[in-house]
Amino acid sequence: MIDPKEISADRLMEPSFSERVFKDGYELMSFPTIKTKQLAETIAQALSLDREEINDINKKYFVLVSRLRFSALDHYTERDIESFFEHCICDALALEEFDPQLRLKAKLINILITERDAFKKRLREALTRNTQVISSVPIQVNGKTLPGTIQNWFKDYFGKVGTGYVNTVDQAQYFFSNSNFVKLSAIEKNKLRQLFTLYEWLKLSSMTLEGVEESVGFVDKNGDLIDFQQGIPIRLSVETSKKAVDPRQKLLQEFLGPEQERTLLHKEESSLEKAATDNLASLKPVFLAALNQKDKYKAIAVLRIIAQKGNLLEEFRQDEKISELFKTLLKKQYRPEILADFQRQGFTAPYLSLFLQRVLKNQLGMSNSDSARIGVQLENILVHRGSTQVQGMVYGDLVTGQYVWQELKDDGVRLLLEKVK
Repeated sequence: MIDPKEISADRLMEPSFSERVFKDGYELMSFPTIKTKQLAETIAQALSLDREEINDINKKYFVLVSRLRFSALDHYTERDIESFFEHCICDALALEEFDPQLRLKAKLINILITERDAFKKRLREALTRNTQVISSVPIQVNGKTLPGTIQNWFKDYFGKVGTGYVNTVDQAQYFFSNSNFVKLSAIEKNKLRQLFTLYEWLKLSSMTLEGVEESVGFVDKNGDLIDFQQGIPIRLSVETSKKAVDPRQKLLQEFLGPEQERTLLHKEESSLEKAATDNLASLKPVFLAALNQKDKYKAIAVLRIIAQKGNLLEEFRQDEKISELFKTLLKKQYRPEILADFQRQGFTAPYLSLFLQRVLKNQLGMSNSDSARIGVQLENILVHRGSTQVQGMVYGDLVTGQYVWQELKDDGVRLLLEKVK
């Protein structure tokens, strides 16, 4: 992997070095970390890519930087992201594997839920100001021939479907019959579909089941584990769905937690992020100290920051003191085979679940349901960051309206998460 210190304007013009930069860049997009952002900003600074005019030589790097930035949105500030939406989203939409909602969710779940809707509104406004050309052919808007910019396409879109709630039928009709749209290439059509779908998704309030960014799961009255995407429950009958509306809303409110808790955690996270910058290693002693002092907000804030900015599972495994703390716990309660499995596997879902339960409940004095709420919040962050193996550590009980730690099974040689039947 290229060291950012190697990058300069002159070196970026060297064919062999340029090839390495692009190779590393696209690898970093696959599993974005802080290194993705560092590469993007180093290139942008070296070539002054954030100025108004980009020459033909630098155009390919502008595209690369745009894609790097959008793949690592959760590492940028809200103001940065608003600027990207206004100035460089077009190049990210060209990527087949680019999922703008997924990347935005990774950012949004780290913002106070009461502040998300205002941020979404600013992003929608930024999109409508974007003057990037998204289609090669001009378009007709209100009898005028206009360049195929994102801004002009929104003028056409609003004129045809309106600015309020747009259902999927109306949107599909726009794509099917609009005289401007039907003239486009397949690639341009796909980019515009992504753009307008993203815009409509940004209209959904984070305070509703349809718009909340976190994945909310629960167990229904029959004991089946259910999950819903965009507010639509999976494997849930119409009859049960109607009965479950209020309990699901209660479960969502439980997931969000008390407003005071959200505010205190946000305050701790903001303070710790400034102190740690990009050095996550400095946060682990803070975490251990917070456990000793029974400072639950600081301890939870550290867990959230490491989960957001790095790889929590690996950070814990590589930290000798944290690993020893957990090994001591395993030695007291489990056979040597379990300890040996942890030493081989590291913090897989069952071991992370056990560690979090002991830390949150035993050392920080949280109740089962409160600790499980923090657990499912961490699970969401990790899953959005690519650690999908932790999915299922916690589920919501539709009857009680509270979150529950999934039971752990000791099969003699390893710990496993029980399946909900």
